[in-house]
Amino acid sequence: MKGVQIGEGLKLALYVGFFLLFVACTPGLPPHAEYSQYRSFPTTNLDSCPEGRKDGLSDPDIIFKGKIKGPKSFASYNGKLYTGVLNGYVVRIDDVSLVPVVKFGTSCDQRWEDPKCGRPLDMKFDKDGALYVCARIQWNIQSRRRNRRSGNIYWTHYSTVFELIDLLYTNYADPSGRFMLYNATSGDNQVLIRGIAANGVALSEDGESALIADTLSSRILKYTIKGTKAGSHEDFAIDLPGQPLNILPDGRGRYLVTLMRLPRIVSMAWYSPCLRRMFSRLVYLAETPLRWLDSNFFISYLRRLLHFVRNFEGISRHMPKIAVVLTIDREGKIIDTVCNFDLGSPFADYLSRVLMKQAFPQLAD
Repeated sequence: MKGVQIGEGLKLALYVGFFLLFVACTPGLPPHAEYSQYRSFPTTNLDSCPEGRKDGLSDPDIIFKGKIKGPKSFASYNGKLYTGVLNGYVVRIDDVSLVPVVKFGTSCDQRWEDPKCGRPLDMKFDKDGALYVCARIQWNIQSRRRNRRSGNIYWTHYSTVFELIDLLYTNYADPSGRFMLYNATSGDNQVLIRGIAANGVALSEDGESALIADTLSSRILKYTIKGTKAGSHEDFAIDLPGQPLNILPDGRGRYLVTLMRLPRIVSMAWYSPCLRRMFSRLVYLAETPLRWLDSNFFISYLRRLLHFVRNFEGISRHMPKIAVVLTIDREGKIIDTVCNFDLGSPFADYLSRVLMKQAFPQLAD
């Protein structure tokens, strides 16, 4: 009897193995993306604050708890702070309230209707008070920076294969993002760098170069705009202790870089193109009947379930809640790190606030 059970178990294991092999190796199965060997994640990790100040982001004030969802990027003007949230709004942060300023996308009932809602991702005021916002509306635009001298806009596109909601597929496939230039004179867009997980952008103070966060490679690239090396790019900072998202000049020739930490299920599979392809196809296969039911019968809870699976929100509670900000000098060297291991999430339903003199005393005077 025991031998029969072992035999049945072995047979089941073989069936499962053949099925997984079929899913991983059969050409042409969706999702349609490239899965090849790519730059691996760094050996450093964020299980501890690397050579940093753990007190830099400690004991923050938690404000607007439950009244905001997924704030991303900030801009200030006349002493007021602005941010973009998951329902497509840019809001002004007053002392006791959030004031809607502008809405991107179309009206949507719930935040899980991402393609309809729109998503403000980066923003900046010019000297005249005009607010420039880079937002995703039905596709995947990411971050932008305007060159004040030329009027040109440098921006990034995180993926040319998947929409922004499909973070699970995007982060398993080979990076397909781009660093772009919008020419203010001709109105044309030009691709400057391809095949990267392009995220935040920062221009140098002299406008001669730009820094681009290549998120999945845990590095920052430097693109030369002017000079003998114009049109070329190179590594600026590599093997960062996490995945870089936003880059902000500090006004003193250095840069503040925010980091995130992807779930281990992503980072472990990243080393194997076969595993990444198999996992993506298995998830897509499981989603297919749900997509069909949602598109034909408009079942709201199915749309919510699909949203939680596709954009990582469903597993965000299992992600490390880590907030890390690096200070990097002109040469790409990390000179300071501040951390908090209790906060940090792209789906946070609050804002956290610390004093500047606590987080960055060198900028507080």
